[in-house]
Amino acid sequence: MEESKPYPVFAVAKDGTRHSIDATSIIIQLEEEEIEISLIPSHPVFQGKLTLATALPFWDGSRRED
Repeated sequence: MEESKPYPVFAVAKDGTRHSIDATSIIIQLEEEEIEISLIPSHPVFQGKLTLATALPFWDGSRRED
C-alpha cells in the first residue's frame, strides 16, 4: 500500500503571499475550544475537500430580506 503524504499547507501573509509550512496538523483555538485538523489523509487514495464556515455572532433562525 502506498504511504499517505501530507496535504500541502501554506501560511498566507497579509499581502497575500503564500509561505509553505511543514505540519501534520493544524489547531485552531476558539476561545476555550480547539479544532484540530489532520493534514495527512486517512488513506492514500482519499481525495476529500475541507470547508470551514463560521456562524454569525447571533442568528435567531429568521431570514432577513434587504
